[in-house]
Amino acid sequence: MRSIYTVAGLCAATMVACMHHEPNEVQPGETEPEKMGFVTVQWAIEDRTSAEQCEAYGANAVELLLISTDTNQVTRQVVPCERFDVSVQVPAEDYVGTITLLDERGKAVSDPLPVGPFEVDGKEETTRRVSFPAADQQGGDQRRGDDQRRDDQRRGDDQRRDDQRRGDDQRRGDDQRRGDDQRRRDDRRR
Repeated sequence: MRSIYTVAGLCAATMVACMHHEPNEVQPGETEPEKMGFVTVQWAIEDRTSAEQCEAYGANAVELLLISTDTNQVTRQVVPCERFDVSVQVPAEDYVGTITLLDERGKAVSDPLPVGPFEVDGKEETTRRVSFPAADQQGGDQRRGDDQRRDDQRRGDDQRRDDQRRGDDQRRGDDQRRGDDQRRRDDRRR
């Protein structure tokens, strides 16, 4: 009986020894600590960092998207707007990204602002700063684009109506001419 307990104890000890790893040992799928770095993104609205600025946008949160240009891996963080900064630990690589103000439903209330390109290394923290325009200045290009599309739509609608009228006039004219021709033929026969 003792031999079974001895064997079971040795098996358990072997499993614990196999599962143990050193503090600096990297497990499969993990990134080595020296190959990790921190990026901090700080934002402002009109170069100010007050909760009233977030309220003017109707923004409850900020979405930060970082994209590794080396691996295309996307890192997403959503934090309260009033924080005005976020730090993220990511692999030491080159990045681009965007930052966007979100409402309470997670819908964008600002145009995304570019964050980067920048490099993250394992030796020092990388800091990026961005400033959103005033809420009333937001989306100027978008509004201009919307206005342009509406104008184009109106012009297209006007053109279609004009074409329709010309077509109707043409058909009436053709019908009128056919009718006139028919009457002349009828008059000649009589």
